[in-house]
Amino acid sequence: MGWNDVAACSGHPLAPAAGTVCYFAHSYRAVPADPAAVVADTELDGTRFASLVAAGLVAGTQFHPEKSGAVGRELLARWLEVPVAA
Repeated sequence: MGWNDVAACSGHPLAPAAGTVCYFAHSYRAVPADPAAVVADTELDGTRFASLVAAGLVAGTQFHPEKSGAVGRELLARWLEVPVAA
């Protein structure tokens, strides 16, 4: 829980810029069935986990964009602009 780095894993339109830090409020993690869906990951205590995933028209975050300040606002704005085919 707290503020953690989020690092891009792909060139997806939702991939975060270098140095992105977001707010996490959970102590659990989800493991995507398709590793290709991982857009960004986070490392905590030596474990890397998916923190932003996207496939087709669906995307999700492990962190809270609405609590992540300017970075979160920018992500949500891009989310609305992602082409349907992304």
